[in-house]
Amino acid sequence: YLGYVTYAAEEGFTGLPEIQFDLVVWFGGKEADYAALEDGEESPRPNGYYIRNDDSLELVLRVADRVEVTSVWYHYVTGLDLVPLPITFAQFVEAMTGEPSGHQVNMVHDPWWVTIVDGEIVSIEEQYIP
Repeated sequence: YLGYVTYAAEEGFTGLPEIQFDLVVWFGGKEADYAALEDGEESPRPNGYYIRNDDSLELVLRVADRVEVTSVWYHYVTGLDLVPLPITFAQFVEAMTGEPSGHQVNMVHDPWWVTIVDGEIVSIEEQYIP
């Protein structure tokens, strides 16, 4: 699932690791153009993608103890090599809820892919947005 993380905590509302997640739909290629046109947005899309977020529902999702998190921006310093690298859930929470600096600010604005198994998030992967 793809969405924006609006809250992250090692001990959330339930006392367990969790994120608050605003689910979105990603369109690419011609589908992005059609979806954007349908929503009254610019079409064709200049970057070849369109993100639809047509409701304000946010889900609170439990995070597994051994969640795998990868981020494009957390370790980025300079250069053009935007490779997703592993980070800890604690580093993710700090960047998403604390005072991110430098390129980590991008993490707050990027959408994230989450994989859910047995009701828990087992992976969180940043979607790079050009």
